[in-house]
Amino acid sequence: MSKLTSKDKQKIVAGLIEVLKKHEVGDSVYFYFDDKRVWVDRNTGKLVERNGFNPKDYFEWFNEKTVTLAFDDSPLFDLINYEMDYELFETMAVDIQQVVTPYGLYWDLGNDWNLSFYDCKPNGNNTPEPGEEVIHIHLQDHYVPEELLAVSDWWIKQSEAYGDVGSCVLGAGFKFRYQDKFYFMPPLSRWQGSCSWEASKDRVQEKLVAVGAVEVEYKWGVMD
Repeated sequence: MSKLTSKDKQKIVAGLIEVLKKHEVGDSVYFYFDDKRVWVDRNTGKLVERNGFNPKDYFEWFNEKTVTLAFDDSPLFDLINYEMDYELFETMAVDIQQVVTPYGLYWDLGNDWNLSFYDCKPNGNNTPEPGEEVIHIHLQDHYVPEELLAVSDWWIKQSEAYGDVGSCVLGAGFKFRYQDKFYFMPPLSRWQGSCSWEASKDRVQEKLVAVGAVEVEYKWGVMD
């Protein structure tokens, strides 16, 4: 892929806004590119643009060469993380990809509240490479080894059994490296109360280390 121009990024954002509007999940979605933050005002429906927003100041994982989205207080967050309507999610994912395919890009999550666009590999294999992107367990399960999925499934069951206890927290989970690839494992509990998954997080970390994960770090997330 050749270097994206500012006009290219503006076209991508315009296309994404239309896709999110079509699927009724565009409220409170913010687009970052070229040190700008762009969003659609929910009251006027007009595009708002502000300068001086470097993604490095807001994201742990991002791609400053393309576009990064934040949606922690948006219906898009629920659709992606809780699959409230799986058919809608699948359709939306295809529509998003159609917007960026002409630019040689594909999309991938950073945390569960943001996503970025990356260059497609020449051989068509979009598996993230070390130091490049992070494989998000849940949206890219076809890239995830069974032993990691087993740990994730165990954590889900423990959280479900614990019940909805604690404050509503977004963005929590484990970041780690496994077989020279980087992963992010969110709790994936249907409960929003953080105690439901925090009660078993230490055992989850032990299980990750036991299967060979390294650089395991728990991200506490932020209160909603």
